[in-house]
Amino acid sequence: MTVSDISREIHINRNSVAKYLDILLISGHVEMVTFGPAKVFFPSSRIPLTALLNFSHDYIALLNRDLKFLQVSENLLRFIDIQRSEIIGRPIQTFATSFFEIPELAQNAKKALDGTEFTTEKQYLQKKQTYYLRIKHIPTTFDDGEPGVTLVIEDITDRKQTKKK
Repeated sequence: MTVSDISREIHINRNSVAKYLDILLISGHVEMVTFGPAKVFFPSSRIPLTALLNFSHDYIALLNRDLKFLQVSENLLRFIDIQRSEIIGRPIQTFATSFFEIPELAQNAKKALDGTEFTTEKQYLQKKQTYYLRIKHIPTTFDDGEPGVTLVIEDITDRKQTKKK
């Protein structure tokens, strides 16, 4: 529907509707297509974030502005062998040294809060097996406007071992 169509349908001033639609567009709730001078808006199709986390083979964690875990993928929980209830709401500093033995994990997450994306590669020893991990710290803004960090941890062990051979 165009802005004018929506305005007529809900009986609100066209300028007010345009401002509301701009906010919805920025927040990702609608999509816009331009046809000449007209802007046509459609509801956006979204899938729940929790479902998306579990589609990926990577280990994914979402941190809030206080660097506390908001959400983690099932793959990450299996990899570090922990229950969801033990990690959600706890700060990353607690786990950066105990499970990952990567203290700079928390330091880079703090830098990502300032808007800088970091990618590092680390070697990790777990149960006498060496893993090679590529860790991305991605600055994130949540639906409520709060800043956060998305950690995407990719297991690149097979790639590294193949290179060595």
